[in-house]
Amino acid sequence: MCGLVAVVSTTKQGVDSFGSAPCLSINRMIDSIEHRGPDGRGFSITDGVWLGHCRLSIVGGASGAQPIKKDRFDLVFNGEIYNYKDLAIEIGISDYESSNISDSEVLIFAFEKYGVGVFSKLNGIFSLVIHDKQEGLVYVCRDRFGVKPLYLSDDINGSVVVSSEISGVLAYSNEFNHELDPLSIDNYMRLGYVLEPKTIYKNLRILEPGSYEVFSVNEKTHKKEFYYSLLSNMKPNLPPRRIDGERVLSAAIKEQGNILNGVKKNAAIYLSGGLDSSIIAKYMNDRKGGYHSYTIGFDDLAFSEVDEVQIFTKKEKIKNKNIILDKEQLLKASEIIDIFDSPFADNASMPAYYLADMAKDDGFKVSVTGDGADELFFGYRNHRLMFAEQNIKNLIPKFIRTKVIKNIAKIYPNHSSIPRFLRAKSTLSSLGMSFPESYCEAMSLSNSTLIDLIYSDDFKNALGKKNTLSEFKSIATKFEEAYPVSSINDHMKLMQYLDFKTYLPGSILQKTDRTSMRKGIEARVPFLDHRITDLVLGNDSSENIGYSHHKTSLRYWVRDNLVDEDRNKVKKSFTSPLDKWFREIEYSRFIRMVVSESLMDSKMFNIDKLHDIMNDHYYGRKNYGTTLWSLVVLSKFLDKSKGKINRA
Repeated sequence: MCGLVAVVSTTKQGVDSFGSAPCLSINRMIDSIEHRGPDGRGFSITDGVWLGHCRLSIVGGASGAQPIKKDRFDLVFNGEIYNYKDLAIEIGISDYESSNISDSEVLIFAFEKYGVGVFSKLNGIFSLVIHDKQEGLVYVCRDRFGVKPLYLSDDINGSVVVSSEISGVLAYSNEFNHELDPLSIDNYMRLGYVLEPKTIYKNLRILEPGSYEVFSVNEKTHKKEFYYSLLSNMKPNLPPRRIDGERVLSAAIKEQGNILNGVKKNAAIYLSGGLDSSIIAKYMNDRKGGYHSYTIGFDDLAFSEVDEVQIFTKKEKIKNKNIILDKEQLLKASEIIDIFDSPFADNASMPAYYLADMAKDDGFKVSVTGDGADELFFGYRNHRLMFAEQNIKNLIPKFIRTKVIKNIAKIYPNHSSIPRFLRAKSTLSSLGMSFPESYCEAMSLSNSTLIDLIYSDDFKNALGKKNTLSEFKSIATKFEEAYPVSSINDHMKLMQYLDFKTYLPGSILQKTDRTSMRKGIEARVPFLDHRITDLVLGNDSSENIGYSHHKTSLRYWVRDNLVDEDRNKVKKSFTSPLDKWFREIEYSRFIRMVVSESLMDSKMFNIDKLHDIMNDHYYGRKNYGTTLWSLVVLSKFLDKSKGKINRA
């Protein structure tokens, strides 16, 4: 696991702008992401293309140093190819040679043989850049589900600039245009993250999962292709037999330990009180034993799972270390906020960061998490709520929902003075929405009513008719065109598609990558091994979710390996008790945290309304913890970016 940067000249201007000291520029880019790979660095400058790399050395020894050169090809690579030894044998590398070669070396040999066809053969988590010097082409590629990031700015002084993190692009040149995208701000304020492939900046994007792009050196030509199609893999198929599901699951998890054979430290396990990480801990520990696990608890017991974890790890003879977080983490949040180079308000980034911090202190370079299982097996509370809501919707004629109820919702009062049993505005609004809009609302940190209240008129005008709800509808259209959506099961599959296109890459995987890599730890996600996803994505949703069950297939697969008590776990949300913590901070400090001068100067918000919701929250009249956290993060981002941001 590493970090990479690249600069590709697409015009004569781009070549000239390299100047007389390109080494200084590329080293500045590598410096900005060095935390991703503290064990070594390298760069090359060849025919209008810069490649830079910083390495986290886990397997492969000196042979994994990058950029890697093989005849006409140069490569920089971030990630891990799990099946590289099988791929090495397939392309004619002997068993002996494959035991002494790194995954990145195998990759460049395989690209030489298969070209872009090799991408679909890779099982792993990765982003990469390959320079074909003979043809004057540069290939950039990202793994199927977006575990590893790759950011691109398409034109800075006539060059395409690429990096594993936003900071690498910004470090290239002070000519970067820092203009913010109003739609991305709306994404952020509603969801806590920006929908890919957008970023917070208009002139910066992230490569889409499962895709590759090809750039011509010194030319403006460019093409984009998908080597993996989520839609195609969601084509209906029969569920696997239990024995087949368990076999693939076991192989995907235990393989993480096999890859680390001979490594001084095995993998740390991020362990919650839920099913997914318990499966990982059980399977990995049964394979070899001696694993260490790490758990975050909270001073609010309603959020903490430390006690449940202690019972499990004692029974399974797994070492466990935990820490308890409290309001002090809010006061020390700047370091965590800075990790993302962009506003990111999933407050689970706090516990995720401290998990990585504990593992790093104990000398680990690899961790294993349960990310992806909830999206794959319908494990979220919101999935069950949407299942119930859609069943209610199906009982109401569409005309009544979309015309009558929707209009009632618009005029229905929304005030804390209304008796609780009459506070039905949000329910009426949801019933009047399309399914994608309802799901967007369900996944939002701040609902549409609140957003409309706190945005300034200027910002509403800048946003225009587009908003995050309309983006969800647009994303859903591709699924609806491919598959009919009428029954409750169809709607649940649409929800799964939306998860894999939005929340999984934009929030879950981004949080895991940034927090772990800030500490120089490679976080692996075996539930997103494509052997598992290929088995499950085409299954009818009823296999995993219903009125009285969820994650049914997964629980069934592991019935011979986990006792009923562990198989039937229902995890608490991996979030922080923000509502409580904000009220425990001294009032004047609370106000300064949420609304900085930079936030006021941005003209994006109605400051009087912000003070209203802050007071309502602080004095316990309402709970706005997640909205307030979004504002804290945005305030700190704007403070840090002061003088750089260009107003739209």
